[in-house]
Amino acid sequence: MNNFYKGLSNLLNIFGILTFVMMLVVALQVGSWSESPYWYFGAALTWVLFIMSMSMVILAANLKFFPIPKKFEGKSIPQILEERKE
Repeated sequence: MNNFYKGLSNLLNIFGILTFVMMLVVALQVGSWSESPYWYFGAALTWVLFIMSMSMVILAANLKFFPIPKKFEGKSIPQILEERKE
């Protein structure tokens, strides 16, 4: 795996973990908003942050464990598809 994808994978992991921590903070705050009529905004934000964090961590894992093969590096998607047809 080249350095670009390794760095991107590490960045996605860091942002995924930070987003997960933000989600936990929001989830804890939602409990104190239970008397407020707007508590569902916090609940929705919790789910959005959870989905974002899991997406980033899963994408980072895909970059790390399933790297782009060397024969496809530097080629556009149409070029790769054309080679596969042949």
